[in-house]
Amino acid sequence: MAEEVLSKAEQESLDQFQLLLELKQTKGFSDVLKPFLDSRIKSSFIDPRKFKTDEEYIFACKVGWGWAQAASEVLEFIEVSEKNVEFLKKKGKGELEDKFRDVTRG
Repeated sequence: MAEEVLSKAEQESLDQFQLLLELKQTKGFSDVLKPFLDSRIKSSFIDPRKFKTDEEYIFACKVGWGWAQAASEVLEFIEVSEKNVEFLKKKGKGELEDKFRDVTRG
C-alpha cells in the first residue's frame, strides 16, 4: 500500500494524542493524577450529616457528580488517545483498507 499523507488537522491530532501518551507514561500521571481522578470517580457517597439544609446537601451531590463526570471524561480521553495514535499512524503509512473504494468506482 502506498504511503498516505495526513491532513494538517490529522497531523495536529496525532501530535496531541502522542503528547497524551507521553503524559500517561509518566510517574506523575500514574502516581498522582490518575489516582486523584479515580478517587473523584469513586467517591460518590456524600454524607448528608455534614449539611445543615437539604439545599446544601443537594448542591454537594451535584458538585460530586460533576467532578466524577469530568474525571471520567479526562481518563477516557487519555485512554482513547492510544487508539487514535495507532489509527492515524496506520493511515499515514497507507496501511488502512478503504472498503468503499471499490464500491464507489462501480
